[in-house]
Amino acid sequence: MDKEDIKYKFEFEHRAYDEHATEEEIQAIKNQVFVYEKGIICLKEIPVVSTFSINLVFDELERLGKQIAKHGILIDITETQRPDAQTRRVINARFSKICESVQHVSFCTGKNLLINTAARFVMYQTNLDSYSIHKTIEASIEAIKEKVNG
Repeated sequence: MDKEDIKYKFEFEHRAYDEHATEEEIQAIKNQVFVYEKGIICLKEIPVVSTFSINLVFDELERLGKQIAKHGILIDITETQRPDAQTRRVINARFSKICESVQHVSFCTGKNLLINTAARFVMYQTNLDSYSIHKTIEASIEAIKEKVNG
């Protein structure tokens, strides 16, 4: 997946966005969550996540998830830094809420071993047993399709 796959192009600064973000920045963060294809909601995470940006994208994941009964979530964290402790707590809390309606979560991490570990830790804290971690978008999509379409 490259930037052309995202419906709204925005060049994110390498910083944590907070409540002082402009309307354009807020909309750009929200637009990082979109329906990739039938049954797959994608989150293309921004370079530096914060509690503010996590709440924005999880609100969008919940909103889209309510519109698609049977779905998986593809989370592309190939260009994301490991979140700080406070942000990880928010991720864990928000993930637990959305996992009730999700069949599978598939992370695309590239070759980042630290992010792989962080993703496993987040999923360990949820009630969702069906998740996977992959190096490529294609492998992530295939994993979701196998679980969602059975």
